[in-house]
Amino acid sequence: MSGSTVRRNAQKIIDGKYSGPDPLLEEFKTMIYERLEELQLPPGKIQLSPELDPIDCTNDDFDFIEKLGEGSFGEVHKVKHIPTGNLMAIKYQTIVFDPHSDEAREYWTRQKIYDRLIREITAFRKAFVSKFTNFIPSYYGMLILEKSVAFCIEVLDLTAENLYHCHKNKKRDAIITNDNNESLHFEEKPLAIVAISILKAMLHLRNLKAMHRDIKPRNILLNFNGDVKLCDLGLVVFLEDSAAISIQSGSKLYLAPEILRGDFVTEYRVKSDVWSLGITLLEMARFRYPFNTDVLEKDLLFQIIAKPVPILNENDGYNEEMTHFINQCLIKDPKQRPHITELEMLELATKFSDINFNRNLMKDFISNNVER
Repeated sequence: MSGSTVRRNAQKIIDGKYSGPDPLLEEFKTMIYERLEELQLPPGKIQLSPELDPIDCTNDDFDFIEKLGEGSFGEVHKVKHIPTGNLMAIKYQTIVFDPHSDEAREYWTRQKIYDRLIREITAFRKAFVSKFTNFIPSYYGMLILEKSVAFCIEVLDLTAENLYHCHKNKKRDAIITNDNNESLHFEEKPLAIVAISILKAMLHLRNLKAMHRDIKPRNILLNFNGDVKLCDLGLVVFLEDSAAISIQSGSKLYLAPEILRGDFVTEYRVKSDVWSLGITLLEMARFRYPFNTDVLEKDLLFQIIAKPVPILNENDGYNEEMTHFINQCLIKDPKQRPHITELEMLELATKFSDINFNRNLMKDFISNNVER
């Protein structure tokens, strides 16, 4: 089907005058096959390591262990790949929608979903073949099913949000039990490891000429081996796509002030992930989101744009290296806010540059705070 035919049929769908096969879905499937061919891993194959050859795979090759989550995107399951015994996560994204749903009725809603899927596949695959998987989950491949696509990716055990809630509860219990005045904040070294691990993930994406655009505690995954990884690449944008960079994307609670203001200068936009990292770390440090959320959305966004930043200070219990790193991320003026390459030069990044040391320390920290 030609592009002009697709566009004509798409317009008929928007106008409610078309009842044939969904041209957008057909175009999406064509683009998926073309993109995966370009990325050298077609649908129906998985590759468990860059050093191994791809192998054939179907949905029947998996033993389903448990559901890990669900949302508007579909469901995520922890599975065992029966032929190899490997554990992984499968993310099912619906592509054929109930006829009565908003997605089925609204052409542009479906287009956003399909565009996001293509971006996510591209980013995961490029990170995988570039061996940038120390800080980004490994992507093994995808299947195209009758009504959904299935991403096969590395499975991890918990989010940073899960971790800080568990840690908060454990510290609170210890304070009550011991009747002491210890301040209630996230332990410093593990927080530094989260900070530097996500910075490394951002640097890897930069090497792919990409930015994440949705950094937040729920998109940071960890496992009981001490790995810390940045997940959910559905909003990743490649820097040559200036039109996509100009679109406001991501969770508003973590968006930089310049993004909320609608500043479309690309030079500033590439620093917006730094702000999101800072807000994420500040939330973890204090066990709560730093702005007042008990207000209307417009008032919350006004706080982020116009009110002083609730930065770390001497009362938060952190040393100068940690405080400086987070507060640098939270400089409101993007002209003054450091680039990720400048964050890499800060003392905290240098101090926590040993991957094995970080993994072992985080492994002990997680095992002491989270029940398996």
